[in-house]
Amino acid sequence: MDLLILSPHRDDAAFSCGLLIKRAVQAGLQVGIVNIFTRSDYAPFSDAEGLEAVTHLRYQEDLAFAGLHRQLGNSGIQLFDLDLLDAPLRRNIKFHKVLNRKWDDGKFRGECNSLAERLEQLAPARLTLAPLALGHHLDHGLTREAARACSGFACLGYYEDLPYAAWSEPDELVKQVGYSLMGSEVKETAVHLDGGSVWKEQVCMCYASQIELERAQQMAEYARQLGDRERLWLPAETPPEIRALLVDA
Repeated sequence: MDLLILSPHRDDAAFSCGLLIKRAVQAGLQVGIVNIFTRSDYAPFSDAEGLEAVTHLRYQEDLAFAGLHRQLGNSGIQLFDLDLLDAPLRRNIKFHKVLNRKWDDGKFRGECNSLAERLEQLAPARLTLAPLALGHHLDHGLTREAARACSGFACLGYYEDLPYAAWSEPDELVKQVGYSLMGSEVKETAVHLDGGSVWKEQVCMCYASQIELERAQQMAEYARQLGDRERLWLPAETPPEIRALLVDA
């Protein structure tokens, strides 16, 4: 695998790395998405109810997202699911409670160790990307810290979580990024895609059970303000041929 993206939930890779994924597929790279907390009953913009119905619906949304990439004349992307419960079900808390700066250290560390063991079983990739955990989402934080704990991720970079990044003031965002990257030797860069903001809205709306059109447009506008780009933080050891294919000089 050339590029492996750790996606806490089924929509996070599309929201945050939609431009990167299309560019990687067009470049002929092998792209995998690891969906981690995929068992959920959260679908506020759908009539689906209950764990099994919502989990199935969200799987179908993921297939629609993957289908867009098969149309690019490439083998597209590979999806890997860990089938773990998302935070509201796992912790028995309300959805809004997952956005919290103060995670329970005891539970968090145990969950992190468990997730790291699962991630260690993945086939190695030349470049792995984890979320920065902007917005302080519990599952995003677990994904980031578990990735850091994995010895198998020799080349680990980070992506900017959306929609959370689009909600923050620039100064606050800089603080969040700095906190997330403590101890990581990575450098900010960006991936450009012609027509990227249009594509961003399209891929975001693959997950219509999770967001309304207005939210997809907000994420698309964020990409447009960056010049049809997404921001990444990549380590120096990123293979130069992968960097050259993904990142404009």
